[in-house]
Amino acid sequence: MPAIEKEQGEQRIVEARKRLREKGGDALVLSPGNNHYYLSGNPEKQVTPRHTFFILPVEGEPFMFLSTNNASNVRESSWINTFVTWDDSDDPVDRLADAFEEYDISDESTILVEDQMWATFIKDFQEISDFEFELASEVTMPLRRTKDEDERKTIKEAASIADEVSEIIRSENLVGMTENEVAAKIDYLMRKRGAEDTAFDTVVASGPNSTKPSYTVGQRSIQSGEPVILDFGAQVDQYLSDQTRTVVFDGEPPEEFIEAFEVARKAQEAAIDAVEPGVQAKEVDVVARSVIEDAGYGENFLHVTGHGIGLGIHEPPFLMSGDYVDEGNEIELQPGMVMTIEPGIYTEDWGLRIEDDVAVTQSGCERLSNSSHGWRLLE
Repeated sequence: MPAIEKEQGEQRIVEARKRLREKGGDALVLSPGNNHYYLSGNPEKQVTPRHTFFILPVEGEPFMFLSTNNASNVRESSWINTFVTWDDSDDPVDRLADAFEEYDISDESTILVEDQMWATFIKDFQEISDFEFELASEVTMPLRRTKDEDERKTIKEAASIADEVSEIIRSENLVGMTENEVAAKIDYLMRKRGAEDTAFDTVVASGPNSTKPSYTVGQRSIQSGEPVILDFGAQVDQYLSDQTRTVVFDGEPPEEFIEAFEVARKAQEAAIDAVEPGVQAKEVDVVARSVIEDAGYGENFLHVTGHGIGLGIHEPPFLMSGDYVDEGNEIELQPGMVMTIEPGIYTEDWGLRIEDDVAVTQSGCERLSNSSHGWRLLE
């Protein structure tokens, strides 16, 4: 059974086509990825240079364009009925040109293409016709920003898996294990509990590595008395969760760490309390940042307060004050948006971060991540 039911898919097409017309587009052309899945239900990712697209003309039926030998797989996962296929003996570009002509996508048409589409496909489109190109995110992201009940339920399930694994990992003294070993253990435990994949590369940053906000994992062994940042999430039905806990597996950390941890905890609570419909995303960042600045750690808060999550691990809105490249921080929060709240403090000797997933409600927000926040080993 397709993950996206026909009725749900058709409603998304109606909304996408409405925005396509507003943008003056003649067709939406999506290579495999999150937007492709959102509208078609096909979960494949673009891992080979084979011409696979979901195409939504401004008029007429949406259709899948793909190789004949892959059509049966996609039919099992997609609610889309119309397939245009090409054989391995065909030139897929010629076949695509015929499909475009059939749907009146021709010279001077404006097509909105996947933002991260491979350059080789853009080159093929240019060979077919003199198209004008715009970005598909102009159509898809406003639709994806607000999650429906099914989407929120799935993200909550993914968050619950991460919660359960967090409690298990933080109940064991893992001193002596390498970061890589701990990451592998986390990934295994999430899959064992129903995750189809990890949401991103699991982060285990111990001791001096915890000072690096963008660190992932290495072969360093965890030592007594040092903070370890654990940042991970689960994938369920393509939707993602994202939580971070900072833990000391044995011994006592520096006194300043204990003080800073309490500051970050208060900053997170203040930010969560600030989330409600109508608030601009950047205003939540201001709230969290002010708590940390007032405590004297302003220059040690090195990243955004949070970001939207869903099919992608970093989506609008962005909880970041100041100027942002796509104005994603000026979005007003609306019921159904799901995001992270993750203040952090990083010094030359150690770092810490506390992160939960929350969903905006009619009057505030619901916390989706519910595992313990403390830095001590759990009993």
